[in-house]
Amino acid sequence: MAALRGSIARQLDLKMASERQLRANRLNAKKSTGPKSRAGKKRASQNAYLHGLRATIPPDSDWLIRLEALAREIVDSTSGQINIEQARAIAHAELEVYRVRSISTAVVTQIFASDEPSHRSTAADRGGQRPLPRSELERRADAAGQKFSVLKVLERYQSRAVARRDGLVREILTGRPC
Repeated sequence: MAALRGSIARQLDLKMASERQLRANRLNAKKSTGPKSRAGKKRASQNAYLHGLRATIPPDSDWLIRLEALAREIVDSTSGQINIEQARAIAHAELEVYRVRSISTAVVTQIFASDEPSHRSTAADRGGQRPLPRSELERRADAAGQKFSVLKVLERYQSRAVARRDGLVREILTGRPC
């Protein structure tokens, strides 16, 4: 096995890990098996829970109506080049993009709502009142930072949703998978 690894490494001009390093890596990998405590497992189970966009949401009647209306609009606008099933797939992807944009808009609205004149920190902006205490400013800065982190995640999710939608449209129009 080591001889095989060595010959491949020489062909690729790579330096391979020594047997000692490999043994150490295997021991470390055995130690890295995730949380052991109930609290740790519970915390780790929430790692992906941030915005709920990955959740499978059962379609309600309003969503189905919007999906069908958008699918028919797509079929009509393409003069039958796209059939109704393909149009439904595109409409579903488009509604996902819309959902992400709606959540992003709500987060931005929250950020600006917390910046109303009554919440500003300078005495001039607050009608001559004393500035907010430093701890309050730090709390607000932390809260804004967290919201911006959420926006960053949402932006990534939105770009993936747009790419999925665009890839689906390309695949349907060209007739070959992208």
